[in-house]
Amino acid sequence: MQIFTQSEKMKEEYCASIVRVQHIEPVENSDNLVKTVIGGYNIVCNKSTVNEGDVVIYCKNETRLNYEFLSKNNLFEMGSRELNSNYEEVKKLLDEGREAEAKKLVGFFNKKGRLKMIRLRGCPSMGIIFREDSLVRWNSRFKDVKLEDYIAHDDEGNEIPFNFDTIDGVMFIKAYVPEFHGKKKRPPQGITPRKKKSVKLFDRIIPEYFKFNYDTKMLNDNIWRFKPDDSVYISVKMHGTSAIFANVPTKVPKRLNPLQFFGNLGIRFASLFVSSDKREDYLEKHLFPNYMVEFGNICSSRRVPRNRYIGQGNDEGFYEFDIWNWYNQKIKDYIPEGMTVYGEVCGYIPDTETMFQSPYDYGCDVGKCFMMPYRITTISKDDGEIVDMEMEDVYKWTIDLINKNPDVFTGIIKPVNLLYHGTLRELYPDLDVNTHWHENLLEAMKNDTAHFGLEQNEPLCVSAVPREGIVIRKDGDDIAEAFKLKSMNFLLYEGKRIESGAMDSEMMEGFALEDVEDSNN
Repeated sequence: MQIFTQSEKMKEEYCASIVRVQHIEPVENSDNLVKTVIGGYNIVCNKSTVNEGDVVIYCKNETRLNYEFLSKNNLFEMGSRELNSNYEEVKKLLDEGREAEAKKLVGFFNKKGRLKMIRLRGCPSMGIIFREDSLVRWNSRFKDVKLEDYIAHDDEGNEIPFNFDTIDGVMFIKAYVPEFHGKKKRPPQGITPRKKKSVKLFDRIIPEYFKFNYDTKMLNDNIWRFKPDDSVYISVKMHGTSAIFANVPTKVPKRLNPLQFFGNLGIRFASLFVSSDKREDYLEKHLFPNYMVEFGNICSSRRVPRNRYIGQGNDEGFYEFDIWNWYNQKIKDYIPEGMTVYGEVCGYIPDTETMFQSPYDYGCDVGKCFMMPYRITTISKDDGEIVDMEMEDVYKWTIDLINKNPDVFTGIIKPVNLLYHGTLRELYPDLDVNTHWHENLLEAMKNDTAHFGLEQNEPLCVSAVPREGIVIRKDGDDIAEAFKLKSMNFLLYEGKRIESGAMDSEMMEGFALEDVEDSNN
């Protein structure tokens, strides 16, 4: 039986992985600490707990681990020592003045169970690893679990990390959400089912045609997916707010004639005699539709459509300004039928001194902003399937839009910032493709100042801020997907913001409401 599973809400960026420890090196100025590299990040641990070749559970930074697991493994920090199972033992040592010994019996997790970057002997540790015995301490029923059983391989024999967030049906790890206060930071939720019913709003969206953007996966976990001769597009990852603009088939309400109206009443009455699990299908099949299908405009933030319902007022959302409909009014008439444009809005909220992601100005004058399309899809006329444009075509579409309509879009629309297009072999010809190529490729990209400048300040910004990272996509990929590589400096910057309780719009919409509310408990 597989006990490590993925919940429907799992985010790959904030989960646990089953991986194999490759190389171990000593930590400078320490007799007991060693470091290894997992997913391109340093992990520091006690040398007595890990060996090269061990299969372990790796938990990523800015996550929140299961309380009971932390308690049974005595991983809460000294300030929260009462949460650990060895509390009485630690208390006795403290009462006897043996503080140094007591510190060795506790961990570094706060009462919220947050996993964050720490420095041990000056060496940053970006996560934590656990052995099988930590599961047994949590619950003895896991004594026969073998992590090795979860290691898979691709066609070329490369090991594939196994990602999960639940263990035996219990939530083990999830994204850490800082506490928030005030109405402004409450995540936008759109129209609730109860509200929608009370005001009788008509839902225009047809899910088959309007799609939110996919989650960008972590390159660190997916580097095994790439091969030396893969042609790729690599672009700058911008730190703004997401926006979607579509001209797709939508529902348009129509008035039923008397025969259809009373017919639907009869069908709804008849459905009462249909089993509840089949009632919805029965109604969908037999009811006279109260709508027609026509191409229409939809605009949305990352996860919340802004004009989904007829009769819905503008939702200002996180920024107290409806930037999505503001841009939608400018661009909607230039989007052909069947097209959806996904973009990042950067700079300042129009006519204000407030940035979307302060202090990331991206060279904008105060009160100005721009939208950068980074993905465009079209609906195939042959089979109705949604097809992704190649990045080169996204770039050309954007340039063409600006050049043909300079009075409308100059300064407020900019093309995606492409840094490289070609094969990975051509990018780094000196890498041996037969010896640890994936690990060396990841390291080369992280240190490539000529192409990517990951650990430098963002040159597109006037403010001195770290570059967030880069995004890599395969040329001609059969699957709609992209992978991000965040800089270490940005991760440290992001960690400090989370520490302070700051939450931006992407974070608010990316986490479920119950997760955000749970952060205050």
